[in-house]
Amino acid sequence: MQFLRLFRAARVPTVANPFIGLLGSTNTSKTGIDVTEEESLSSSAVWSAVTQLSQSIASLPLHLYKRLKPSGKEKYTSHPLYNVMHLEPNPEMTALAFREAQAGQVLLTGTSFAEIERDSMNRILGLWPLLTSRMELFRMDNGELIYRYHLPDGTHKNFAKDMILRISGFSHSGLLGYQPIKKNTEAIGLSLALQEYFARFFGNRAVPPATLEHPGKLSQEAQDRLKKNWNSLYQGLSNSQRVAILEEGMKLTKYGVSPEDAQAIDARKFQIDEVCRVFNMPPHMLKSLDKATYSNIEEQGLEFVIYTLRPWLIRFEQNYSTQLLNEKERKRYFFEHNVSGLLRGDIEKRYAAYVQAISNGLMNADEVRELENMNPQADGQGEKYYVPLNWIPKENAGMQLGPEPEPTPKEEPAETVEELKSFWSDKLEKRSVIERDRIINQYIPLFKQAAQRIVNREAIAVKKEVKKHVEKRAKSDLQKWLEDFYNRQTDYVKEQIGPVFRSFAEAIQSASSREIGVKDEMTPELINFITEYIDRYAERHIDSSRGQLLSLLEEEIEDLEVRVDEWRETRPDKIANNETVRESNAVFQFVAFSAGLGTIWQTRGKPCPFCAEFQGRRVVSGQSFVNDGDELNPKGADGPMKVRGMKKAPPLHQGCLCYLTAG
Repeated sequence: MQFLRLFRAARVPTVANPFIGLLGSTNTSKTGIDVTEEESLSSSAVWSAVTQLSQSIASLPLHLYKRLKPSGKEKYTSHPLYNVMHLEPNPEMTALAFREAQAGQVLLTGTSFAEIERDSMNRILGLWPLLTSRMELFRMDNGELIYRYHLPDGTHKNFAKDMILRISGFSHSGLLGYQPIKKNTEAIGLSLALQEYFARFFGNRAVPPATLEHPGKLSQEAQDRLKKNWNSLYQGLSNSQRVAILEEGMKLTKYGVSPEDAQAIDARKFQIDEVCRVFNMPPHMLKSLDKATYSNIEEQGLEFVIYTLRPWLIRFEQNYSTQLLNEKERKRYFFEHNVSGLLRGDIEKRYAAYVQAISNGLMNADEVRELENMNPQADGQGEKYYVPLNWIPKENAGMQLGPEPEPTPKEEPAETVEELKSFWSDKLEKRSVIERDRIINQYIPLFKQAAQRIVNREAIAVKKEVKKHVEKRAKSDLQKWLEDFYNRQTDYVKEQIGPVFRSFAEAIQSASSREIGVKDEMTPELINFITEYIDRYAERHIDSSRGQLLSLLEEEIEDLEVRVDEWRETRPDKIANNETVRESNAVFQFVAFSAGLGTIWQTRGKPCPFCAEFQGRRVVSGQSFVNDGDELNPKGADGPMKVRGMKKAPPLHQGCLCYLTAG
């Protein structure tokens, strides 16, 4: 083990009175038995309590999480501490062995210590356990806390506060926990005394289970013959129920457990309960099943997690967060154990709970499969959430959730040419809108696949580069790399998503031409329009990606990894949904303007207050519905919305489903 950043004698301030000495002392109980931490483990009850509780704490998954905005969390595996606490705290121990040793020391001595190994940049490289019995705490004249560790050769080393991880149990001072073994010397001493008593009782006792008494004096030969005959007739399991016949006035005297011995046996059972109270353990965990039943054993298991295990887990989590993370990191990261596995009931109850969770949209199938140690569904269907169709938010009660059903009026025969023209115009408009929606639904998966390829390439490249710069914290170098990378990314974006844009535009143009009543053809002007449209999209995508990452770079380099991971999960869907609406309206408007017509803004169902302002509004070529920088604040809106970019056609905002018609 290495001792890092040791205090030189000249640098150590004058030592005031020691705060407390932890060099182990002997606790002699009134039974005369010396009770130490090591000796107490000779009690089977103490051994069972300490090992079960420490192993339960150590075996639970411990993760470093990052807080998400506005709420939520995610595992933060790229932090150097994640591997230290989750896999290997030092080259000689696994994470389970280290955390088990820590928990065992706290349970026995009230406090555990570990040396924090750091590099030249003060980053944590490892944790090394230290024996509590060799540690002392001192308070310097300047108020600084110093840890003094006594080595086997009689020398000692001093450590600053930030070089020691200290976990304290119940305490009034908050620094050193009360020593459970010392505080309960009599209870544990009695347990050890009873254990020793019964060991000697069965090892040294020379009392036979029964005797045969003869009124006369038997020769040695007669004694041997009587003993042999008696054993042949009544010894062994097959002869246990035979009736004995005694001759010549012989008597049979049996010896059982004395009342004193019987009381000692009951006292030994009681001491198991005493040890349970010391460590706050349910008796059945120490294999004392006198009061356990099938109906209450599961509840006792849950009580163990809630009332025994949980306080210890919180104690460890908070100490890890406060002592291993710096002040800035504590605002963003935290340690937490996963106890969901311990809280699971039997398979019938679990599956019933899963059905409720899936039915109400709380979990998806893949999340359930993960809890049951199964892989996600290969087709991605397990990622979907489901809710009952008859459930809506309370504030939406009475709200029309889709397009208002149109009454079916009784159609009268058209009497004039204008009426006939108007009748068929309405029919064709409705049919074209339905056809455009059908085309959009067909192309959304294609847009999503292309967007996923683009985002995946960005995420892989950015995360790889972040790992190179995270140790050096060279933000300027990473900024230059981001600029260079996204300058080269434009062609890739157009290469991946450009063909989807072109094919989609041709399908929308064909449907729009039939609706308006013009020749169905891709004119050179429309082809140029689509080419320019793809170029503008590539610029928008690159500007958005680069802008988000450069903005995050001003805070923490690790935030870039989190953002690109979010992109991979959500951005392809957003791109597919927004761009199909945007391009379908842009192409429809181009066809309408080319035919000398204007376009009219149409909303769907019960629109938002912003879109409702544009319902029925008409523009012609050269006009826009709203200009860049305009502020919209319609009645019923939660607040104003500042428009970004000129809006010649829908969508007005994220998730907008408005469309255009000709007129």
